[in-house]
Amino acid sequence: MSGFKRLCMFVFGLAGMACLAILVLPWYGIYQHGIATVLANPIGGTAALVLACITGLGLLVCLLGALFTPRNPHSVIVSVVDGDEVQVTRDAIRAQAVHTIERDGTLTARSVNVKAKKRGHVRVFCRIQPNNTVNVATLGAELHDRLMLGLAEICGDTVDSVTIEFVDPVTHDEPVNFDSLEASYANTMAKAHPASAESESQPTAPEVPVAEDIRVPMGHTTALRPLQLESEANDDDDLSVDMDITEEVPTTDREGS
Repeated sequence: MSGFKRLCMFVFGLAGMACLAILVLPWYGIYQHGIATVLANPIGGTAALVLACITGLGLLVCLLGALFTPRNPHSVIVSVVDGDEVQVTRDAIRAQAVHTIERDGTLTARSVNVKAKKRGHVRVFCRIQPNNTVNVATLGAELHDRLMLGLAEICGDTVDSVTIEFVDPVTHDEPVNFDSLEASYANTMAKAHPASAESESQPTAPEVPVAEDIRVPMGHTTALRPLQLESEANDDDDLSVDMDITEEVPTTDREGS
């Protein structure tokens, strides 16, 4: 509701209540002398006449609106096939518009008002709140085309107009562009590690497979002993040689010689 219409309704309601009080209170004997004194005063009488005129004009506008305002039907005829009518409800049209607006997740449909006649002529008014700061001129044109195409799927060619109103966004931050973030991260990593980037770009030589089996030629016997056991065996051999060298010759052999 606009501000002017709200002001007119406020003045009409206030004037109607004042006129009703002036008429009803003396009827029940309440403030009868006070109201008569105010109406006898020229200023008071003029004020009461102005209030009565405002009340009468407001009642006349309400009467004419009730008589001549076109009815907003619950459903709209979108086509006729072999004498049979194909109708769609205003709730279905509103749901289609909300789905088209909120499809990409960047916009929120605050209110969608659908006005239509029985034989088509659909008019849609959308109040939209962006989630981030957007270019209203560019996005508004794209959204208008999307709404016309989306509503044509359910209403055919009966859509007369689509009005879009943008309200204050949820946040004034710029939307995050993940593609640009990924590209900047790749450039930063390439500058920080140029050698690794070059090595990744160059083709790598195929690896030579390493044989896991060890083959021993037939006919040869190899005794594998631990290193500690071999060292002990060598010590025993040296000890035996020393004992043979230091053995004394018997004295009987010396005397016989």
